[in-house]
Amino acid sequence: MIAGYFFFPLFARLSTDTISIVFLSAETALVFLVVGAFLSFLFNAVVIAWVFIFVLAIILRRYWSRPSKNKKTIGVSQFIGLILLLAWISIVKLSFLSGLSYPLYSDSAYHFDLINQILGGKLSSLLFSANGLPNYYHYGFHSIAALSSLISNLSIEKSMLIVGQVLQITIPLSFYPIGKMLTHKAWGGILAVTIAAFGWPMPAYASQWGKYPAILSVQFFLWFYSIYLLIQKNDIPKKRLFSFLFTLMCLFIGLIFHTRIVIIIVLFFVIQKLFEHNTTVKKDTHLNLFLFVALLGNLILLYINDFEDFQHIYIKYLQESGLTALLLLFFARFFRHQSKQLFYQQVIFIVFLLVMLNIPIPHGLLNRNAEYLIDRPFLEIILFIPLTLIMAIAVTNFTNMLLISGKRIRSLRIYRAVAIVFLGAMSVFTYPIRSSCCVILDPPNIAVIQRIKAELPSNAKILIAAGTWSSYYDAGIWISPLTGIQTVNWSYDTDFDKDVLLSLCKQSVIYIYVGNTAYSFGRLSLQNANSGQELFQVNGVSLFKLDCQDIPLESGR
Repeated sequence: MIAGYFFFPLFARLSTDTISIVFLSAETALVFLVVGAFLSFLFNAVVIAWVFIFVLAIILRRYWSRPSKNKKTIGVSQFIGLILLLAWISIVKLSFLSGLSYPLYSDSAYHFDLINQILGGKLSSLLFSANGLPNYYHYGFHSIAALSSLISNLSIEKSMLIVGQVLQITIPLSFYPIGKMLTHKAWGGILAVTIAAFGWPMPAYASQWGKYPAILSVQFFLWFYSIYLLIQKNDIPKKRLFSFLFTLMCLFIGLIFHTRIVIIIVLFFVIQKLFEHNTTVKKDTHLNLFLFVALLGNLILLYINDFEDFQHIYIKYLQESGLTALLLLFFARFFRHQSKQLFYQQVIFIVFLLVMLNIPIPHGLLNRNAEYLIDRPFLEIILFIPLTLIMAIAVTNFTNMLLISGKRIRSLRIYRAVAIVFLGAMSVFTYPIRSSCCVILDPPNIAVIQRIKAELPSNAKILIAAGTWSSYYDAGIWISPLTGIQTVNWSYDTDFDKDVLLSLCKQSVIYIYVGNTAYSFGRLSLQNANSGQELFQVNGVSLFKLDCQDIPLESGR
């Protein structure tokens, strides 16, 4: 918060909107809190972390020295509407936490373990592997969750849940300065906030996947987007150089948040430069045709090459957001000539996102199993940004056209209020509820894992189920983070024949965890093996113990 307070007068010199100043200051505080937390845990020294922030602020003060002219404040009715909207967003987003003890999906177990190691002072050893490649490439969320747990004395899982849902509140609010600057209307900013909060399943659904680092990286990108636009719209010394240096700085900081957000920032910067000197868009028809063919072509290639990914994107942005998508298509026709390049920027952004979905990462660049520049979940999470801005700009243009066409429409404010209430009401029906596919750690699994921690020796080894490419797990993935007991991954569809059992006994893996998901071991297969016993069982979740004395020393004898 000190960083946000320090930057407040700097934003006040650039912005003409009090609400934008407040939001930008709060976003800056959040971004630098993440950076400060990361550096604090990395160097085990809080002082080093915050020196970076204040040195940067002093440098920026040199450039942001001219006060903004024609200071404007938001209207009373708009301010009240924004407060009510914030309250509704907070209620809807935080309701996701109701009755939830642990974060969802198997990714969350990995994040839990990393946060636990960071709290143990192991961040520096986590950054690089023995061959010098990065072990993991987005420690921003883990650092801020660890700091939150440390300060509030909350458990790691509670800290993850709360930080994750707070981000789900701040992300829509970050659209206000962007919408306000692109539409030149406070109404445009409020509309962008509403669409981002309730118009699309993303990024809300990403909480079900445990994609908290990606969610935080969206917040960072929106902060970068806002500051970049603010720089471009103000007369500051050496603007082009300063915008380049600011982008370069964000590329390095972005590595703390998520490596893929660095790719998104580069893409954004390149597109901005392409349109920087083109105040008018020439040959509208040809460009429209090109973009339509490029977009359609990429979708067809995605359909042919990876139908599963295509289906996921279709479900999230058409099937589950059908009404919003229809409204987007309707209002997109109301882009006026002076805002056409904004429309083209967003569409080109979408086209290149789809292109990068098929561009492979050079082998060995990262010590991870990432295959492409953008993967399907990250694309789904990012895609709502250009779609939200397209719709916000188009609807604002539509209402402006109503104002200047013939008689002034006095009831336009009523129409706008109805639109906000309508989109807010949509949240009741469209906001993602917890899906059964993502609830990995439910009460029966928690009960069994607690018994494992209490009754098994610390040097035990437990077999847990893993899906294809070891990317899907049942609740067994949580055993090691929660108990410290070693686990061994094994294909969930194994039939536990004599060869498998012999191999497990040779590795001293005598415990087998059987969960209650589609990627759990088959209970019948274990029972038919007749080589062990069920130690305990809670509502379909159980732990088996092998009796290696009943298994032949060599298979086939």
